[in-house]
Amino acid sequence: MATRNEGLSIEQAYCDARKKFREAGLETPDMDAALLLEHVCGATTIDRMTAPEKRITPSQSDTFAAFVERRLLREPVHRIMGEREFYGLTLGLNEATLIPRPDTEILVEMALPFVHERIALNGTCSILDLGTGTGAVALAILNQAPLATATATDLEPRALEMAAQNAERYQLQNRFSTIQSNWFENVSERYDLIISNPPYIVSKVINDLDVDVRDYDPMLALDGGDDGLNAYRIIASQAAAYLKSGGRIAVEIGFDQKTSISALFNQADFTTLEAKNDLSGNNRALFFT
Repeated sequence: MATRNEGLSIEQAYCDARKKFREAGLETPDMDAALLLEHVCGATTIDRMTAPEKRITPSQSDTFAAFVERRLLREPVHRIMGEREFYGLTLGLNEATLIPRPDTEILVEMALPFVHERIALNGTCSILDLGTGTGAVALAILNQAPLATATATDLEPRALEMAAQNAERYQLQNRFSTIQSNWFENVSERYDLIISNPPYIVSKVINDLDVDVRDYDPMLALDGGDDGLNAYRIIASQAAAYLKSGGRIAVEIGFDQKTSISALFNQADFTTLEAKNDLSGNNRALFFT
């Protein structure tokens, strides 16, 4: 018997993977199987409906089988694929970056009106993205605001490399620069907008996170310290020195951190302008001036 499924149809490949994922208790077996199959051979759900007997090549079969095994070990689908769509951009990932999440798009949506307002007033808007990871937030804003510029910082050089590659993918590199920095440490300019999706998970609960997160996401981007607020203390206490007149700060937060984070910024003489919830109705982003 052959050791690989040469000539397997796209529908059979999908069904086999879905069955394995269901038996393993994965939360979204249908979606996982569909995403991995499409990534390997381009077969969409419509393709499986209209041409279910279309064959995948032996090489594609081997790749798909390897991807299925990785998913059975709880490696996240998008980390296996090496990319994730965010606010209309398909962004590359690596081991030093978080996977951009749909909830973080709320941060972009909250900031964009101010960015456009600033451009209308001054002809541009300068943005500092602290802890950029893949560059998702800054690049999404630049893609929507062609006159804006962004400087992205991260402590992890591999994250900055990926962010730069993502900027080049969408020809945004001329308005996007990176600085390796521990928050503001190596920053010297002032900006119209400081934006950040910092680590905010309480240290003691990290071991209780889903395996998909705990074992595969970079700890540097997860661990917010004993109370989850370490990064916010730094941003709140130092941001004023890096903001232009009339500048603003936008941060993503944990679902139960609205009151505590608002208090940190209010104590540092910032005024809370707006709070936005995510797709599930949880507190997700705060806007300060």
